[in-house]
Amino acid sequence: MDRIPLTRPVFTDQALANLQRVLASGFVAQGPESARFEAEAARMLGEGSMAVAVSSGSAALYVALRSAGVGRGDEVLVPAFSHPAPAYAVVLAGGIPVPVDADPDTLSLDLDQAWASLTSTTKAVVIVDGLGARAPVSRLREVLGHRKITIIEDAACGMGIPGVGRFADMATFSLHPRKVITSGEGGLLVTRDPVLAEKARGVRNFGLQHKGFGPVFDGFGFNFRFNDILAAVARSQLSGLSHFREARRKVVKEYLGLLEHVDAVTVPAGLSDHGQAFQTMAVKTPVPGPELVGRMADRGIEVSAAAHDLTEQPFFTGLWDKLGMHFDCPRARDLASHLVALPLWASMSTDQVRRVVSTLQEVVDEFGRGSD
Repeated sequence: MDRIPLTRPVFTDQALANLQRVLASGFVAQGPESARFEAEAARMLGEGSMAVAVSSGSAALYVALRSAGVGRGDEVLVPAFSHPAPAYAVVLAGGIPVPVDADPDTLSLDLDQAWASLTSTTKAVVIVDGLGARAPVSRLREVLGHRKITIIEDAACGMGIPGVGRFADMATFSLHPRKVITSGEGGLLVTRDPVLAEKARGVRNFGLQHKGFGPVFDGFGFNFRFNDILAAVARSQLSGLSHFREARRKVVKEYLGLLEHVDAVTVPAGLSDHGQAFQTMAVKTPVPGPELVGRMADRGIEVSAAAHDLTEQPFFTGLWDKLGMHFDCPRARDLASHLVALPLWASMSTDQVRRVVSTLQEVVDEFGRGSD
Protein backbone atom coordinates (compact mmCIF):
# COMPACT_ATOMS: atom_id res chain seq x y z
CA MET A 1 0.00 0.00 0.00
CA ASP A 2 1.31 3.46 -0.91
CA ARG A 3 2.74 5.63 1.84
CA ILE A 4 0.72 8.74 2.69
CA PRO A 5 3.03 11.72 3.33
CA LEU A 6 2.34 14.60 5.67
CA THR A 7 2.04 17.02 2.78
CA ARG A 8 2.41 17.19 -0.97
CA PRO A 9 2.81 20.62 -2.61
CA VAL A 10 0.59 21.21 -5.63
CA PHE A 11 2.00 23.23 -8.54
CA THR A 12 0.30 24.33 -11.74
CA ASP A 13 1.47 24.75 -15.33
CA GLN A 14 1.49 28.50 -14.66
CA ALA A 15 4.36 28.01 -12.20
CA LEU A 16 6.42 26.32 -14.90
CA ALA A 17 5.57 29.05 -17.42
CA ASN A 18 6.56 31.76 -14.91
CA LEU A 19 9.85 29.99 -14.18
CA GLN A 20 10.71 29.69 -17.86
CA ARG A 21 9.97 33.38 -18.39
CA VAL A 22 12.12 34.50 -15.45
CA LEU A 23 15.02 32.21 -16.34
CA ALA A 24 14.93 33.40 -19.94
CA SER A 25 15.03 37.02 -18.76
CA GLY A 26 18.41 36.51 -17.10
CA PHE A 27 17.27 38.41 -13.99
CA VAL A 28 17.06 35.88 -11.18
CA ALA A 29 18.01 37.87 -8.06
CA GLN A 30 15.45 40.06 -6.26
CA GLY A 31 14.03 42.21 -9.01
CA PRO A 32 10.90 42.88 -11.07
CA GLU A 33 9.25 39.50 -10.43
CA SER A 34 9.70 39.91 -6.69
CA ALA A 35 8.21 43.41 -6.91
CA ARG A 36 5.18 42.04 -8.78
CA PHE A 37 4.69 39.38 -6.12
CA GLU A 38 4.86 42.00 -3.37
CA ALA A 39 2.31 44.21 -5.15
CA GLU A 40 -0.09 41.31 -5.72
CA ALA A 41 0.23 40.10 -2.14
CA ALA A 42 -0.39 43.61 -0.82
CA ARG A 43 -3.56 43.96 -2.92
CA MET A 44 -4.84 40.60 -1.74
CA LEU A 45 -4.21 41.41 1.93
CA GLY A 46 -6.23 44.58 1.91
CA GLU A 47 -6.29 48.28 1.16
CA GLY A 48 -3.23 50.14 2.35
CA SER A 49 -1.10 47.03 2.77
CA MET A 50 2.59 47.09 1.87
CA ALA A 51 4.45 43.81 1.41
CA VAL A 52 8.15 43.07 1.81
CA ALA A 53 9.26 39.67 0.49
CA VAL A 54 12.15 37.95 2.29
CA SER A 55 14.05 34.68 2.26
CA SER A 56 11.94 32.77 4.82
CA GLY A 57 9.16 33.09 7.35
CA SER A 58 11.77 33.14 10.12
CA ALA A 59 13.58 35.99 8.37
CA ALA A 60 10.27 37.85 8.19
CA LEU A 61 9.89 37.56 11.97
CA TYR A 62 13.41 38.85 12.57
CA VAL A 63 12.97 41.72 10.11
CA ALA A 64 9.69 42.64 11.81
CA LEU A 65 11.28 42.66 15.26
CA ARG A 66 14.20 44.80 14.14
CA SER A 67 11.83 47.15 12.34
CA ALA A 68 9.89 47.50 15.60
CA GLY A 69 13.11 48.53 17.36
CA VAL A 70 13.56 45.38 19.43
CA GLY A 71 17.10 45.25 20.78
CA ARG A 72 19.26 44.28 23.72
CA GLY A 73 17.28 43.59 26.89
CA ASP A 74 13.83 44.16 25.41
CA GLU A 75 11.23 41.56 26.38
CA VAL A 76 8.97 40.13 23.70
CA LEU A 77 5.98 37.92 24.50
CA VAL A 78 5.98 34.82 22.29
CA PRO A 79 3.76 31.74 22.06
CA ALA A 80 4.83 28.84 24.27
CA PHE A 81 3.09 26.41 21.91
CA SER A 82 4.50 26.97 18.44
CA HIS A 83 7.54 26.40 16.32
CA PRO A 84 10.42 28.09 18.20
CA ALA A 85 11.11 30.45 15.25
CA PRO A 86 9.57 33.52 16.96
CA ALA A 87 11.66 32.99 20.09
CA TYR A 88 14.85 32.44 18.08
CA ALA A 89 14.15 35.64 16.13
CA VAL A 90 13.81 37.56 19.39
CA VAL A 91 17.16 36.22 20.64
CA LEU A 92 18.82 37.07 17.33
CA ALA A 93 17.49 40.62 17.64
CA GLY A 94 19.05 40.87 21.12
CA GLY A 95 15.80 40.58 23.05
CA ILE A 96 14.44 38.18 25.65
CA PRO A 97 11.60 35.85 24.62
CA VAL A 98 8.92 35.52 27.30
CA PRO A 99 6.69 32.49 26.65
CA VAL A 100 2.93 32.80 27.12
CA ASP A 101 0.91 29.63 27.66
CA ALA A 102 -1.54 28.46 25.02
CA ASP A 103 -5.28 28.78 24.73
CA PRO A 104 -6.23 25.18 23.81
CA ASP A 105 -9.13 26.40 21.65
CA THR A 106 -7.39 29.06 19.55
CA LEU A 107 -3.92 27.44 19.78
CA SER A 108 -2.62 30.98 20.22
CA LEU A 109 -1.71 33.08 23.26
CA ASP A 110 -3.79 32.87 26.42
CA LEU A 111 -4.68 36.57 26.64
CA ASP A 112 -5.06 36.60 30.42
CA GLN A 113 -1.53 35.25 30.79
CA ALA A 114 -0.29 37.67 28.14
CA TRP A 115 -1.64 40.52 30.26
CA ALA A 116 -0.01 39.10 33.37
CA SER A 117 3.33 38.75 31.53
CA LEU A 118 3.62 42.42 30.55
CA THR A 119 6.42 44.41 32.18
CA SER A 120 7.94 47.84 31.75
CA THR A 121 10.46 46.34 29.31
CA THR A 122 7.91 44.59 27.05
CA LYS A 123 8.59 45.93 23.57
CA ALA A 124 6.45 43.66 21.38
CA VAL A 125 4.07 40.72 21.34
CA VAL A 126 4.21 37.95 18.74
CA ILE A 127 0.78 36.34 18.47
CA VAL A 128 0.52 33.22 16.32
CA ASP A 129 -2.21 31.92 14.04
CA GLY A 130 -1.62 28.51 15.57
CA LEU A 131 -1.62 25.77 12.90
CA GLY A 132 -3.75 28.10 10.76
CA ALA A 133 -6.43 28.82 13.39
CA ARG A 134 -7.42 32.47 13.58
CA ALA A 135 -5.58 34.31 16.38
CA PRO A 136 -7.49 36.74 18.62
CA VAL A 137 -5.44 39.73 17.45
CA SER A 138 -8.19 42.34 17.88
CA ARG A 139 -8.75 41.17 21.46
CA LEU A 140 -5.01 41.41 22.12
CA ARG A 141 -5.14 44.99 20.85
CA GLU A 142 -7.85 45.70 23.42
CA VAL A 143 -5.80 44.05 26.18
CA LEU A 144 -2.76 46.21 25.40
CA GLY A 145 -4.83 49.39 25.30
CA HIS A 146 -2.72 52.49 24.71
CA ARG A 147 0.58 50.86 25.59
CA LYS A 148 3.28 51.44 23.00
CA ILE A 149 3.80 47.75 22.34
CA THR A 150 4.14 46.44 18.78
CA ILE A 151 1.88 43.57 17.76
CA ILE A 152 3.40 41.14 15.26
CA GLU A 153 1.04 38.49 13.92
CA ASP A 154 2.96 35.34 13.13
CA ALA A 155 0.79 34.24 10.23
CA ALA A 156 3.24 31.61 8.98
CA CYS A 157 0.27 29.22 8.86
CA GLY A 158 -2.34 31.93 8.33
CA MET A 159 -2.33 32.77 4.61
CA GLY A 160 -5.97 32.81 3.53
CA ILE A 161 -7.54 33.67 6.89
CA PRO A 162 -10.10 36.42 6.23
CA GLY A 163 -8.71 39.72 7.51
CA VAL A 164 -5.33 38.26 8.42
CA GLY A 165 -2.92 40.99 9.54
CA ARG A 166 -5.65 43.63 9.83
CA PHE A 167 -5.26 44.33 13.55
CA ALA A 168 -1.49 43.83 13.87
CA ASP A 169 1.24 46.38 13.28
CA MET A 170 2.97 43.79 11.11
CA ALA A 171 2.12 40.28 9.95
CA THR A 172 4.62 37.71 8.75
CA PHE A 173 4.03 34.76 6.44
CA SER A 174 5.92 31.64 5.40
CA LEU A 175 6.11 30.07 1.95
CA HIS A 176 7.41 26.71 3.20
CA PRO A 177 6.07 23.58 1.40
CA ARG A 178 3.63 22.73 4.23
CA LYS A 179 1.85 26.06 3.89
CA VAL A 180 -1.33 26.76 1.91
CA ILE A 181 0.81 28.37 -0.79
CA THR A 182 4.52 27.73 -1.27
CA SER A 183 7.52 28.68 -3.35
CA GLY A 184 9.71 26.06 -1.67
CA GLU A 185 11.12 28.65 0.73
CA GLY A 186 10.42 32.31 1.27
CA GLY A 187 8.59 34.70 3.53
CA LEU A 188 6.59 37.89 3.52
CA LEU A 189 6.15 40.83 5.89
CA VAL A 190 3.01 42.93 5.54
CA THR A 191 2.18 46.24 7.23
CA ARG A 192 -0.01 49.29 6.69
CA ASP A 193 2.61 51.57 8.24
CA PRO A 194 4.90 53.11 5.59
CA VAL A 195 7.62 53.82 8.17
CA LEU A 196 7.72 50.16 9.24
CA ALA A 197 7.69 49.05 5.60
CA GLU A 198 10.69 51.26 4.80
CA LYS A 199 12.58 50.00 7.85
CA ALA A 200 11.84 46.41 6.85
CA ARG A 201 13.20 46.97 3.35
CA GLY A 202 16.41 48.28 4.87
CA VAL A 203 16.84 45.39 7.32
CA ARG A 204 16.22 42.98 4.44
CA ASN A 205 19.07 44.43 2.40
CA PHE A 206 22.08 45.45 4.55
CA GLY A 207 20.41 48.69 5.66
CA LEU A 208 20.99 49.99 2.15
CA GLN A 209 19.42 53.21 0.91
CA HIS A 210 19.87 54.39 -2.68
CA LYS A 211 20.90 58.02 -2.46
CA GLY A 212 22.93 59.85 -5.05
CA PHE A 213 25.95 58.08 -6.51
CA GLY A 214 26.02 54.46 -5.32
CA PRO A 215 24.41 52.88 -2.27
CA VAL A 216 24.49 54.35 1.21
CA PHE A 217 24.55 51.90 4.11
CA ASP A 218 23.00 54.07 6.80
CA GLY A 219 21.12 51.43 8.82
CA PHE A 220 21.47 47.93 10.18
CA GLY A 221 20.58 45.00 7.95
CA PHE A 222 21.68 41.77 6.35
CA ASN A 223 20.86 39.70 3.27
CA PHE A 224 17.32 38.45 3.79
CA ARG A 225 16.31 39.11 0.18
CA PHE A 226 13.80 37.11 -1.84
CA ASN A 227 14.63 36.27 -5.46
CA ASP A 228 12.80 36.25 -8.78
CA ILE A 229 12.97 32.46 -9.22
CA LEU A 230 11.04 31.99 -5.98
CA ALA A 231 8.77 34.90 -6.88
CA ALA A 232 7.83 33.23 -10.16
CA VAL A 233 6.50 30.24 -8.25
CA ALA A 234 4.99 32.34 -5.47
CA ARG A 235 2.98 34.45 -7.93
CA SER A 236 1.40 31.38 -9.49
CA GLN A 237 0.57 30.04 -6.03
CA LEU A 238 -0.87 33.36 -4.84
CA SER A 239 -3.18 33.56 -7.86
CA GLY A 240 -4.53 30.15 -6.88
CA LEU A 241 -4.89 30.86 -3.15
CA SER A 242 -8.69 30.78 -3.09
CA HIS A 243 -8.67 27.49 -5.02
CA PHE A 244 -6.06 25.88 -2.75
CA ARG A 245 -7.84 27.03 0.40
CA GLU A 246 -11.20 25.77 -0.81
CA ALA A 247 -9.72 22.42 -1.80
CA ARG A 248 -8.11 22.07 1.62
CA ARG A 249 -11.37 23.13 3.30
CA LYS A 250 -13.14 20.23 1.61
CA VAL A 251 -10.46 17.80 2.81
CA VAL A 252 -10.77 19.16 6.36
CA LYS A 253 -14.56 18.83 6.18
CA GLU A 254 -14.16 15.15 5.27
CA TYR A 255 -11.73 14.69 8.16
CA LEU A 256 -14.08 16.36 10.65
CA GLY A 257 -17.03 14.23 9.56
CA LEU A 258 -15.08 10.99 9.99
CA LEU A 259 -13.32 12.02 13.21
CA GLU A 260 -16.67 12.53 14.95
CA HIS A 261 -16.90 8.75 15.14
CA VAL A 262 -13.37 8.12 16.46
CA ASP A 263 -13.32 7.52 20.20
CA ALA A 264 -11.04 9.57 22.45
CA VAL A 265 -9.90 11.88 19.63
CA THR A 266 -10.69 15.61 19.65
CA VAL A 267 -10.07 18.53 17.30
CA PRO A 268 -9.22 21.98 18.73
CA ALA A 269 -12.08 24.43 18.25
CA GLY A 270 -9.96 26.79 16.14
CA LEU A 271 -9.34 24.04 13.59
CA SER A 272 -13.09 23.44 13.21
CA ASP A 273 -13.79 27.11 12.49
CA HIS A 274 -14.68 28.15 8.93
CA GLY A 275 -12.46 31.23 9.23
CA GLN A 276 -9.22 29.27 9.56
CA ALA A 277 -6.56 28.89 6.84
CA PHE A 278 -6.96 25.08 6.58
CA GLN A 279 -3.20 24.76 6.82
CA THR A 280 -3.08 21.89 9.33
CA MET A 281 -5.42 19.08 10.35
CA ALA A 282 -4.47 18.33 13.94
CA VAL A 283 -6.03 16.03 16.53
CA LYS A 284 -5.49 15.42 20.21
CA THR A 285 -5.32 11.77 21.24
CA PRO A 286 -4.56 9.87 24.46
CA VAL A 287 -1.58 8.24 22.74
CA PRO A 288 1.74 9.95 23.55
CA GLY A 289 2.92 11.82 20.47
CA PRO A 290 6.15 9.90 19.75
CA GLU A 291 4.33 6.59 20.09
CA LEU A 292 1.53 7.69 17.78
CA VAL A 293 4.02 8.92 15.16
CA GLY A 294 5.83 5.57 15.24
CA ARG A 295 2.72 3.42 15.06
CA MET A 296 1.25 5.42 12.19
CA ALA A 297 4.58 5.30 10.33
CA ASP A 298 4.61 1.51 10.70
CA ARG A 299 1.31 1.53 8.80
CA GLY A 300 2.60 3.80 6.03
CA ILE A 301 1.18 7.13 7.21
CA GLU A 302 3.30 10.13 8.14
CA VAL A 303 2.09 12.26 11.05
CA SER A 304 4.10 14.67 13.18
CA ALA A 305 4.09 16.75 16.32
CA ALA A 306 1.78 19.68 15.67
CA ALA A 307 4.09 22.15 17.45
CA HIS A 308 6.44 22.36 20.43
CA ASP A 309 6.49 23.52 24.02
CA LEU A 310 9.08 26.29 24.11
CA THR A 311 9.64 25.84 27.85
CA GLU A 312 10.98 22.33 27.30
CA GLN A 313 13.60 23.28 24.70
CA PRO A 314 17.15 23.15 26.14
CA PHE A 315 18.43 26.25 24.35
CA PHE A 316 15.75 28.44 25.88
CA THR A 317 15.74 26.89 29.35
CA GLY A 318 19.49 27.45 29.43
CA LEU A 319 19.05 31.07 28.34
CA TRP A 320 16.41 31.74 30.99
CA ASP A 321 18.48 30.01 33.69
CA LYS A 322 21.29 32.50 33.03
CA LEU A 323 18.81 35.35 33.39
CA GLY A 324 17.25 33.93 36.55
CA MET A 325 13.94 33.37 34.79
CA HIS A 326 11.67 30.32 34.93
CA PHE A 327 8.47 29.59 33.04
CA ASP A 328 5.90 26.82 33.31
CA CYS A 329 3.29 26.47 30.58
CA PRO A 330 1.23 23.33 31.32
CA ARG A 331 -1.23 23.72 28.47
CA ALA A 332 1.57 24.11 25.94
CA ARG A 333 3.22 21.04 27.43
CA ASP A 334 0.01 19.01 27.14
CA LEU A 335 -0.61 20.09 23.53
CA ALA A 336 3.00 19.39 22.54
CA SER A 337 2.69 15.88 23.99
CA HIS A 338 -0.63 14.86 22.48
CA LEU A 339 -1.58 17.09 19.52
CA VAL A 340 -0.45 15.63 16.19
CA ALA A 341 -0.71 16.89 12.62
CA LEU A 342 -2.34 14.54 10.13
CA PRO A 343 -1.63 14.47 6.37
CA LEU A 344 -3.24 17.36 4.48
CA TRP A 345 -2.81 18.83 1.02
CA ALA A 346 -5.10 20.33 -1.62
CA SER A 347 -5.41 17.28 -3.89
CA MET A 348 -5.69 14.69 -1.10
CA SER A 349 -8.30 12.07 -2.01
CA THR A 350 -11.28 10.88 0.00
CA ASP A 351 -9.81 7.38 0.10
CA GLN A 352 -6.58 8.74 1.59
CA VAL A 353 -8.49 10.67 4.27
CA ARG A 354 -10.51 7.56 5.15
CA ARG A 355 -7.36 5.47 5.40
CA VAL A 356 -5.72 8.00 7.74
CA VAL A 357 -8.76 8.14 10.02
CA SER A 358 -9.34 4.37 10.10
CA THR A 359 -5.65 3.80 10.88
CA LEU A 360 -5.78 6.44 13.61
CA GLN A 361 -8.75 4.60 15.13
CA GLU A 362 -6.80 1.33 15.06
CA VAL A 363 -3.82 2.89 16.84
CA VAL A 364 -5.97 4.59 19.49
CA ASP A 365 -7.89 1.34 20.11
CA GLU A 366 -4.61 -0.63 20.40
CA PHE A 367 -3.28 1.89 22.92
CA GLY A 368 -6.50 1.71 24.92
CA ARG A 369 -6.36 -2.07 25.14
CA GLY A 370 -2.72 -1.97 26.16
CA SER A 371 -3.34 0.51 28.96
CA ASP A 372 -6.30 -1.38 30.46
